[in-house]
Formats: sequence, structure tokens, C-alpha cells
Amino acid sequence: MARIVEAGIDYISATLHKDVTAPELWAAEAARAMGLIEDAGNVYRLGGFNGYQGGYCGGAFFGERDDGYHIHIPGAWAGILWSTLHDDRLHYSRFDLEVTWQFDTDDRERGEAFFRQASEFNRLRPLKQQRKVRRIEDDGDGVTVYIGSRKSEHFCRLYDKGAETGDEAYERSWRYEVELHNDAATQAARFIWQKTDKVARVVSSTVWRYFHERGIAPPWTKEDEETALRPTSTPKTDVERKLQWLREQVAPTVRLLRKSVPEHTILASLGLVDELDGLPVEQSMV
Repeated sequence: MARIVEAGIDYISATLHKDVTAPELWAAEAARAMGLIEDAGNVYRLGGFNGYQGGYCGGAFFGERDDGYHIHIPGAWAGILWSTLHDDRLHYSRFDLEVTWQFDTDDRERGEAFFRQASEFNRLRPLKQQRKVRRIEDDGDGVTVYIGSRKSEHFCRLYDKGAETGDEAYERSWRYEVELHNDAATQAARFIWQKTDKVARVVSSTVWRYFHERGIAPPWTKEDEETALRPTSTPKTDVERKLQWLREQVAPTVRLLRKSVPEHTILASLGLVDELDGLPVEQSMV
């Protein structure tokens, strides 16, 4: 059945200046948020970002410098933690919204159709108001359509979430994303914060409007928006991401090498045994 699989906040990047009242209270909340990410099984490491000194954990960063604090959190963690971190005094340099829609049928030409719709709509606009429209296809049959420039305040992308993740839960699903910067990001965050009890609905409506204004009419209705849910998937930990990398990137190569190279040679190349460990008797006696 066609439906909104999830809708919510997908990325936040924000700063708080120290000239506001009690900025250390917000900083303590941000530090607790980083602690939650670490407690979930992610490795914390010290580091810096744009002059801020602090630490990274699970793709997120929180740090401090003389004039203020900065935090950025990607993906599912952004959706989970944003409501506890938002403060109307924050300046958002980036604020991403996403809606994932699952179609009831599969269509390999869907990405090309989206690209064509956006391109044709764009050509009807005055020359000075036209946006950049691009289509990128990867080697796994995944297609992404980009509308606009990442240097502008509004940037949209639409891609095959099932092809991107390989997850059966996202079969026939397309992710509609709106990436907002600076004033647009800050205004959107403040507006959505006022609707914290209906975040998924407000995000769905906002994303629909952005794509509709760019020539792509999202398939969901007001009724779908009313029943939209925030993402419920648990963010992957560092260990899970590394295991996924081993499965998807390393394992195919190892399987191919096993057809022509002794297994001990493969293990040695991976640093799992010494070069001479496990040599067959026939070779060790030569």
C-alpha cells in the first residue's frame, strides 16, 4: 500500500553565541545528547571543527570556542535529539527535512520521470530564476535528482531510498529531502518547533510545498500527512556501520580472491595472521 513511511528532521547544524543568557545550560544539554549517542555504541573522539574544540561521536560533533558553541548531528540522531536541543536563540546553518514515500508499484523509469518534470518546469521560469537541475545514476540502479544549488538557502534532492540502502523495508520507497541553510534553516526550525506535537505532519506539508514549487508534485495527500510518523528506525552504531562496510565492500573481494589465492595469504593481507603463519606443509618445506 502506498504510504508515507516516515517524515521528520534529517540533519541539524547550529550555533549558540555566548552573549545570550546562561548559554552553558544549553551546552550541558548538547553534551548530554552526545553522551546518548556514545552510550548507544558509538566511539567518542576528541577533535575540532571550524575553530570549535570538542568531540565527534556517531557522525555528530559538539564543540566550544571563545564566542560560542556549535553542534551538528546527521540522520536519524537529528530527528531523535532535535526536540531536546532546539532553542530559539540558536542560529541554524543547516536544517534538513525528509519524507519517505513508499509507492505501491515498482517503476525503473520513476527517477527519469522526476528529472523530466523538474527540468520542464524549470525551463518555463524566467531565465534569471531558473535553478540547476541534475540527475545522477549510480552503478546500483539508484537515481538521485538534485534541484538547486547547495550554496543557496534552499536545496532539494529526491532519490530511490531502497536502492540507496538495500533495505527491504524501503522497497519501492523514494526519499524527498529539503536542505535549508542559514536564515531559511533558522526560520524553519523555529516554525516547526511551535508544532512539536505534529512534527511529521508539518514536515510532510513543508516538503510537499518545496517540491511542488519545483515542478514535482509529491504523491501524498493531506490525509496522508495527518497519519505520517516520525522515523522509528534505530541509528546504526559505529560497529554496525563497519560490519556493513565489511559485508558490502570487503567480502565480495575476499570471495573473489579465494578462488585463486590461498586463504592464509588473504588473512595475512588483512593483518590477521603473520605472513608465515598457516603455510601449507608442502610450501614450508621448500
